[in-house]
Amino acid sequence: MTITAISHMLLPAAAQVQMGPGWHMRGYGFGMESGGGIWAFAHIAFWLLLLLALVIGVFAMLRSVRSGSNKGDSGKAPPTALDLLDQRYARGEIDREDYLQRKQDIAER
Repeated sequence: MTITAISHMLLPAAAQVQMGPGWHMRGYGFGMESGGGIWAFAHIAFWLLLLLALVIGVFAMLRSVRSGSNKGDSGKAPPTALDLLDQRYARGEIDREDYLQRKQDIAER
């Protein structure tokens, strides 16, 4: 007896599938011979999403590198306490009396 004959006796369902042309290989829009159907669409969508994620990742990295290098090259010093106080007064967050008192406190340091 051959291995094929033994496998046909032990696994009759598998033997029937293997003996015929196989429903899984033709028609119904699922096999590769029929153009792939939904699986071809899923395969294409997967690779397009992967490519899109890669492109977005590269742009995000380039953007962070550019913004990081611009901060060091701008030559601007961080704002001082007096600059921040002036901004708060200009925005109307504090009144004149409070502004003048805080400005005097900063100058005395």
